[in-house]
Amino acid sequence: MKKRQLFAGAAMLISAHSFGQIPTLTGANVNPAVNDSFVSIICDTTGVTPGPSGASQTWNFATTLHPTTLTYPIDTGYVMNASAASGYTFLSVFSTLFSTTTNIAIVTPASTITNFYAATPSKLTLTGIYSSSTANAVYSDGLDAFQYPFTYNSTFNDNYAGAITLGGLPATEAGVVTVNGDAYGTLVLPPTPPSASPTTYNGVLRVHSVQSFRDSAGIFGTTPANYTLETYTWYQPGYHSALLTISNTAGPFVNNKIVSYAQKQIANHQGVNELSGIETSLMVYPNPSQNEVSIELANKSNEAAHISLCDVTGKTVAELGNGAGNQKITYNTAKLSKGIYLIKVQTTAECVTKKIVIQ
Repeated sequence: MKKRQLFAGAAMLISAHSFGQIPTLTGANVNPAVNDSFVSIICDTTGVTPGPSGASQTWNFATTLHPTTLTYPIDTGYVMNASAASGYTFLSVFSTLFSTTTNIAIVTPASTITNFYAATPSKLTLTGIYSSSTANAVYSDGLDAFQYPFTYNSTFNDNYAGAITLGGLPATEAGVVTVNGDAYGTLVLPPTPPSASPTTYNGVLRVHSVQSFRDSAGIFGTTPANYTLETYTWYQPGYHSALLTISNTAGPFVNNKIVSYAQKQIANHQGVNELSGIETSLMVYPNPSQNEVSIELANKSNEAAHISLCDVTGKTVAELGNGAGNQKITYNTAKLSKGIYLIKVQTTAECVTKKIVIQ
């Protein structure tokens, strides 16, 4: 596992406000929560720069962001209870802070990385990172991704310390992160699908983070050395992950760059109390699924509903049903690749999706 993957998660997740206003981030409007789910595109880094800082900026990346040629350019992140996530039990052994404060985990299946956080109304603190027993990090003094409230020109410093294992080699890690709200304005991202118009987000806050740390055991090179991770991230209130991330790791033995942007948010915990009639009557089980999945729709309105199975990019994998009234469908999933899919229900008035994990 590459070092950039372990540390790029330190400053990724939060949001902003509405057009014409200076965005203000709080734990209530930006912290990730269980049931949030989102799709991101990992990009080619050539020619991609953060652009200007300051008030009322417009950053247009509609034609400069292109999916990478990596095997998995698309990743679907989702938020779950920390104690149920892979790696929680392993990391808990090494840090009292981790086991007593960590409450959420952000899982990114394509990169096989899980970031653990302590999410509170006043802070969002990174407490650990897990990929495997030989590639992980756990903090005795957590790294604050945000201290709330946070807005344009807000800034804070946070010291952090912990242990890292990479390639089975153990080391200690200590450093400081400086986080600054350096700009706000309008962000333009590539269209979804490609034939559509670019996606524009107004009232976006850009956050500039500089994380300095020391590799105590020379696991990234031949000798101990100092490194810097500089990250720019763009956030909008209500979207509980970064809209765009540009990060650079620099040091004597490692120089890496990562660019990724949000394709769409599949589910948002803030919508739980605003479910539609179709959504409340849609049942998908078992979930996760190994051999087959059952879909039940109690369509009280008797309106025609089209049911399909889609991958995380929105591409239709299978047509499952199309009719009025109640529907009950069983679909064989044994031939599907493992991963996250969507059950999509479309009527003339609404479109509802539910996530299904195929194991």
